[in-house]
Amino acid sequence: MEVETICRYNLPVCIVVFNNNGIYKGTDVNPTGGSDPSPMVFVPDSRYDKMMEAFGGAGVNVTTPDELYRAVSAAMDSGRPTLINAVIDPNAGSESGNIGSLNPTSAVRKGPKIDMHQPRKRLDVGTWGVMGIGMGFAVAAAVESGKPVLAVEGDSAFGFSGMEVETICRYNLPVCIVVFNNNGIYKGTDVNPTGGSDPSPMVFVPDSRYDKMMEAFGGAGVNVTTPDELYRAVSAAMDSGRPTLINAVIDPNAGSESGNIGSLNPTSAVRKGPKQ
Repeated sequence: MEVETICRYNLPVCIVVFNNNGIYKGTDVNPTGGSDPSPMVFVPDSRYDKMMEAFGGAGVNVTTPDELYRAVSAAMDSGRPTLINAVIDPNAGSESGNIGSLNPTSAVRKGPKIDMHQPRKRLDVGTWGVMGIGMGFAVAAAVESGKPVLAVEGDSAFGFSGMEVETICRYNLPVCIVVFNNNGIYKGTDVNPTGGSDPSPMVFVPDSRYDKMMEAFGGAGVNVTTPDELYRAVSAAMDSGRPTLINAVIDPNAGSESGNIGSLNPTSAVRKGPKQ
């Protein structure tokens, strides 16, 4: 609960939660027709502002644009930890994959590195690469489809939710995880910018063996160092259907902050002039 962290250190953070009572919309119904609420809706009229108040911060409930403007202005002026519960129409919301105008389109179409022969069989992190969601995606895909799932992650992204390997093993899900391990968030060669003896906050324990984590819960762990070894390991894992984690060791110098990968950044085909 990071609002506790914000209050603990008295950080000048103002959080605005647009509350429409649901993940997409707050009006969804249970698709099974049962009496339970839809898994896509939350407790109606939740007061998220009370969460901030629980830890000594300021909580504000607003229902109009004018109230929101005043609340944000006051919070930013005060520098006090603040959470604004901005109540909006429960029907306001759309699944991001359906917002076609916001989906990036690359000018360069490259052939897939991993073949996909059927539609709607690939889950992507989206624009700018949201790290840490891969394990949740993999678990859900395996449960829903009952078919082998391949999850490809960097060692940094894996660190966000890597303990889900226990879930994968607990339910014996047919998930193969490939962790590209270069010993760091961007590169595994960064040095401490302060010049101190501690390692850089951007690097991990050198030569970590993520495959051992999967073995700890009864799954299969494989350590590979070449493309050929990786190919064979992935093929074997997908054929077996056994929970598997492949620690794919790559060059510690291989890596770049996503905002600096200019060739991969989406470019709109439409150039608009500056607003007047």
